[in-house]
Amino acid sequence: VTRVLACYNSLTGSDTNNDCATPTTACQSFFAALQKTANFGEIDCVNPGNYFGVVTIMQSVTIDCAGAVGLLQGSFNINAAGIVVRLRNLSISQPGEGYPGISVQNASAVYVEHCVITNSATGAHLTYGGIIFLPSSNAELFVTDSVISNNGASNSEFSAFTGGILIVPA
Repeated sequence: VTRVLACYNSLTGSDTNNDCATPTTACQSFFAALQKTANFGEIDCVNPGNYFGVVTIMQSVTIDCAGAVGLLQGSFNINAAGIVVRLRNLSISQPGEGYPGISVQNASAVYVEHCVITNSATGAHLTYGGIIFLPSSNAELFVTDSVISNNGASNSEFSAFTGGILIVPA
């Protein structure tokens, strides 16, 4: 697989494309786009839409859906030492799933910019938060111009593990 510095994501794209280096050869899922994007590369959304799934990020990358706000009905899991991740112009929703919108287990820095994170409030998991930040080593989290709402468990048994942003230092 050829890894490109700039990759495109589109609901009308195809994950079987050799690369996603142009809007016309865009991938359909964030998973496939990550596989084809070089470290420190960028994934841009071509059109608005609902990109389903749990997306695991293990490389430095920017995902930007400016002008075509992408809805991820799922979650982003960020987990690799030393990486820098920027998530921009995304709407992340978890209706009925109960996973955190963004979960950070390991990274150097994570930037959440112009995002809306909602509805991580139900399900069978202990961590019901918009952003769960529990890195295994020193890391930084930056959240700017974002809305994080309707997250957290109402069940008092789990309320210590829930909320808009939960930070558990290393």
